[in-house]
Amino acid sequence: MRRRLTRGEHVIEILWRHHPSRRNVVFTVLFSMLAVLGLNGCGDANNVSGPPPPPTPAPGPLTILTGSPLPAGTSGVPYDITLVRSGGTSPYTWSLVPGSPTLPNGLTLNPSTGNISGTPTTTPIRLTEFKLSDSKGEFVQKVLSLTVNPAPTPLAILTPSPLPAGDINRLYAFALSPTGGTSPYTWGLKAGTTPLPNGLDLGSDGSIRGTPTVISTATHTFTLTDATETTVEKSLQLSIRANPLSITTPSPLPQGTVNQPYSAQLAASGGTGTYTWSVSPAFLNGLTLNTSTGQIRGTPSAVSGLTHTFTVTDQTPPTPQRVSKGLLLRIGAAPPPLTITTPAGTSLPSGSVGSPYSTSLVATGGTGVHTWSIISGALPTSLSLVPATGVIAGTPQPGSNGTTSLTVRVQDSGTLQQ
Repeated sequence: MRRRLTRGEHVIEILWRHHPSRRNVVFTVLFSMLAVLGLNGCGDANNVSGPPPPPTPAPGPLTILTGSPLPAGTSGVPYDITLVRSGGTSPYTWSLVPGSPTLPNGLTLNPSTGNISGTPTTTPIRLTEFKLSDSKGEFVQKVLSLTVNPAPTPLAILTPSPLPAGDINRLYAFALSPTGGTSPYTWGLKAGTTPLPNGLDLGSDGSIRGTPTVISTATHTFTLTDATETTVEKSLQLSIRANPLSITTPSPLPQGTVNQPYSAQLAASGGTGTYTWSVSPAFLNGLTLNTSTGQIRGTPSAVSGLTHTFTVTDQTPPTPQRVSKGLLLRIGAAPPPLTITTPAGTSLPSGSVGSPYSTSLVATGGTGVHTWSIISGALPTSLSLVPATGVIAGTPQPGSNGTTSLTVRVQDSGTLQQ
């Protein structure tokens, strides 16, 4: 006997054969097979569902996680931040608590996402209270501080052009001035532009220092960079000039005298290096000019009264400076010979012991002030000679009786006469 059973798509054929001695055995085996196949059929996805999913956990308490203060903003600079929440049941709604300070001007709150964005235009600190509600009517509130900082002043170089002028071979020091931006600042010279004159350096702090060695006038482009790496530039003119050269000798020069030695020194100031002197018209009366020292020397042989043009030249690179000045030089006639007109061997007026005494020596000629002195002999006690006037004066004391012999000398500025 043949029998066909169906379990889903599984077909099992069971054979029944008559074997009296083995009937129970066969039945037992076939039954076991049916039991196994039946169990397999029960596992078919088309007939039996899997285990149930785990239950969904209940949401946590509704919370605003964002802390206070909020990141600061800057006036005029776009701002964007999203508030963070936890727990509750979506959808959520963000809002400001009625009566709470509003957001700074220019900022708005997205009620669906909690995003705060916009470009703020005010700078006060706001303590705004935010409210978060969920779909089940739960809500929480939290005060968050938000500061909007003032917009920084734009970075700029304040120093005007031209810069203060400098002098060649003299120390130069000047500091450039920044404004705005964010310190610290760093200064520099724009690449490819005119460098500073030889001897000058630009420090990172904006100081220009050094001793320039050439004369120049040029425009230099300076750069200023702040802490945010913002860079601005400005062109400034700087001139290095020669030290002004001048002749400081006053006019007229000291007067000379015919046939008497003469000496005068010319003087100059400023300029660079050593000086070279010249004179026009040239001296024709025995005087010479030392072109290196500016000294006038010699013994003039004739009376004169000319204004000579003296010129001094320095060594300023690349073009030496040259200045001139007219100075009057007088050479006068020789004065009469210096002579003591009190005759030699003359007896001076007599004096008396105890009585005041005064008499004068006399000289003529010569130049300038006369100066008297005694070169031999001595005056009686209590009498003396006044050098500037030649007066002998005093009151003779007892014991001064007798006759005294003297040798006197008178001297002017250039002649000695005894």
